[in-house]
Amino acid sequence: MLRLVPLLFIIAAVLTVPIAAVLPVSTRKGSIRLLGSILLGVGFCLESLTLFTEEHRMGRGIFCLCGGVFLMWVGVLKNRRDPLGKEPAARTF
Repeated sequence: MLRLVPLLFIIAAVLTVPIAAVLPVSTRKGSIRLLGSILLGVGFCLESLTLFTEEHRMGRGIFCLCGGVFLMWVGVLKNRRDPLGKEPAARTF
């Protein structure tokens, strides 16, 4: 069960990409981009819990946890700089 939940979060994050791509510039587009990065980050953080508890791999778990937090931070940073979603996602930094 712990393997399925992170995968569902990651699949939901992948599904937000085409939705945000077809939306016109609006706060909804920025919010969907933010939702996608948060879902992806949460998926990575939940996967790190699986690595900690079931597989006892501390190194990979810490790396996965840091990656999830980083992805969520990038999403929040992108949303603060461009709340309407005008710029491409690659121009975050």
